[in-house]
Amino acid sequence: MLKKAKNFLFDLFFPVYCVNCGRENEWICDGCRDKIMVIKSSFCPKCNALTEMNRLCERCRKSSSLKGVFMLGYYDDEVLKKAIWEFKYNFIAELGPVLSKILAEDLITKATFENSIFISVPLDKKRLKWRSFNQSDILAEELSKILGAPFMKGALKRVKITKSQMGLKRKERMENVSGAFTVRRVVKDKKVFLIDDVITTGATLEECAKELKKAGAKEVWGVVLAKD
Repeated sequence: MLKKAKNFLFDLFFPVYCVNCGRENEWICDGCRDKIMVIKSSFCPKCNALTEMNRLCERCRKSSSLKGVFMLGYYDDEVLKKAIWEFKYNFIAELGPVLSKILAEDLITKATFENSIFISVPLDKKRLKWRSFNQSDILAEELSKILGAPFMKGALKRVKITKSQMGLKRKERMENVSGAFTVRRVVKDKKVFLIDDVITTGATLEECAKELKKAGAKEVWGVVLAKD
């Protein structure tokens, strides 16, 4: 009874509405969910060359610690962009499970999860305090529940405060995150799915993957909601 009363008051003062069309009771209604243009083709996230199985192309793979990147859609997709924006910048953590379910439905058709772990890209303490949650933690934990591979929370730690990557060029992004992460958990011989929200140049995923490979990870795959 008390729980129902709390839920009633929460819904009264903080109503749930579709982030795209405003329909009540759903963060992303079925109609708007169907409007999200899921990426069907497989291409290298660094140079956009066509590849197979979401792998990096042969040339880019030579200088990368990532095996490949799974991307749900594009950041300029109207529905997906609005949902990610509300999730990250208007602090609607409840969108995490909704987006994770959509992502998982796509990911399960592209990957296998035997001997795998989910790891999230960490925030620094200042950004974590500002947002009150790490959006990548939520995504990774929810994907773990749906897809059955463990979520290794805190496996990566951000050890350097970095500037926002927004507005930086590729070289500046790489320099900004260089040496920013360290591995704190045992990942040896594991297939790692590294979770973040958006990929632009891939600098953050690449730096995290480099450290995970140093720590003995067998493979590192990026998993993101959108490509910018």
